[in-house]
Amino acid sequence: MKLKKRYINETKEGIDFFWIIKGTIIGYFISLICFLLVGAGLYFTHMSEGIIPTIVIIVYLVSIIVAGFYVARNTQSKGWLNGGIAGVFYIVILIILSYFFLPDFNLSLPLIGKLVLGFIIGAIGGIIGVNL
Repeated sequence: MKLKKRYINETKEGIDFFWIIKGTIIGYFISLICFLLVGAGLYFTHMSEGIIPTIVIIVYLVSIIVAGFYVARNTQSKGWLNGGIAGVFYIVILIILSYFFLPDFNLSLPLIGKLVLGFIIGAIGGIIGVNL
């Protein structure tokens, strides 16, 4: 008796939002793990708290690359596009959460730069994911 997969992408062409959403969730899971490890490192060692902004950016970039890689690995085509969209989703969700949880958050021009950077980093992860 063969078990059927819950989701079958028959064409493997174009944009696949199922894998993009799943990749974005995996990216956030990786971010959570990394932030827990960094928090433990800050608590148990004498690391300066001044490095936190740099670590946050590195964790975001790594998470977006992994999300783009995962999406492209599962879609097998247009990895740069699928990975880039996953990167944009990651940043959009981050912006929405910031809007609700940070009282002094405002929509400004640097957010467009973050969206573009999210697309580029996700596209790089997608290119790597398709070619490996």
